Amino acid sequence: MRNRGPILTLGIIGVLIIGILTANALVGSDKDSNKTGATSSKATVAASTTATTAAPVQSGFPAQADYSGYAGDSIAMNIAVTGTKATVYACDGNSVESWLRGPAENGKLNLTSKSGDKLTGQLNGTTVTGTLTIGGRSWDFSANQTEPPAGMYRYNDNGYRYSWVYKNPDDNTGVVRAPDGSTSPAPPLDENQNFYIADRQVHAEKVNGDDAG
Repeated sequence: MRNRGPILTLGIIGVLIIGILTANALVGSDKDSNKTGATSSKATVAASTTATTAAPVQSGFPAQADYSGYAGDSIAMNIAVTGTKATVYACDGNSVESWLRGPAENGKLNLTSKSGDKLTGQLNGTTVTGTLTIGGRSWDFSANQTEPPAGMYRYNDNGYRYSWVYKNPDDNTGVVRAPDGSTSPAPPLDENQNFYIADRQVHAEKVNGDDAG
């Protein structure tokens, strides 16, 4: 009879070696899986943080826009929005005028003037509606979004302030405020937003929503 002892011993050793190698491979796989999961989790958190930080402030309005219309039957007005700020000029082309400023947030306006005039408004599509109060009198208003060069314009000269609500050369309304505070009708602007002071031609500048006054 042959001695099979050495052969059986070698077989057992072989099985043990295969078992050890298989166990190491499984442990390594688990470690790699854990590393991949941790890396993926960190990437997700980083992406979420970046997205939250970069989220823009929403005003509800376009980044830059003008809305033109009337308060009541006689007060021409223009609303300019830049970012989250708004400026309004309103006048009757004779003696009443007001510059108002304030925030444009969530599609709403809440503006005031240095003299205490107020405007509250709400954006609905491309139209702003609300209430304008000047000198204790209030009017409902509606203003539709316009395209350049429509807007509001201003020119300062030796203490005189010329201001307009401009729609086109045939439809613009303005008031001149003198150094003593008195007011009078402003001359009309032409198609290039120019006008004359005596014999001197000058150019009015467009006013945006972030105007500081």
